[in-house]
Parts: sequence; structure tokens; C-alpha cells
Amino acid sequence: MEKSENYMAGETASRCRTPDGENGIAPLLKVGETVDELGNGLKIIQNPSLYRFTSDSVLLSRFAKLKRGCKVADFCSGSGIVGLNAFSLNPEIDLYMFEMQPALCDMSLRSIELN
Repeated sequence: MEKSENYMAGETASRCRTPDGENGIAPLLKVGETVDELGNGLKIIQNPSLYRFTSDSVLLSRFAKLKRGCKVADFCSGSGIVGLNAFSLNPEIDLYMFEMQPALCDMSLRSIELN
């Protein structure tokens, strides 16, 4: 998948295929959802009728200076963009994400599975 490409559930999701030829995204998407890829390869599932992240979320996740073994809590994590991007930049941290809205929680769990 090329950087900044956007895939929607349905016909365009089938363009993204895993090396073994199986579709790696379509089974994880629900109707109306998209997958957006950041420059570092992180893929985030989003739904336009819920919350869509902006550049502010990406900047926030890069702002913290995290060290090995840090425990990071992402409260009201939404689609998971802040916590997941912080983790992709600092894989040695312990990340805990909290979201009260079931639909957003489900989306972030599927984004974790996608990555």
C-alpha cells in the first residue's frame, strides 16, 4: 500500500493485498470505514461518521519524549491514533488505551490487529 492511500470498505479495500495474495484489510473493515496510512507505515481504521484524526493527533503523539519501559495511558483514545503512533515510534513503551465508546474501541482494536 502506498503512503497516504485511503481504502474504503468494499471495492477499494480489495486493492490492498498481503504478500500471500489474501486481502489483509477488507475483513477488518465495516461499512463506511476507511484505512489511512501514516508515513511510518502505521494503518488506522476510521469512520467518517465517528471521529477522524487530524494532524494535531499525529503531532501530539510525537511530542512526548518517551523512554524504554515508560507506562503510557491514552485516555479517550478514539481511533487509537495518538497511542498507536506513539507506540510505533517507541515500541519499548507499555501502552494502555482507554475508550468508553464501544464503536471506537472496536475500531482501535481492529487497527491494532491490522498493524
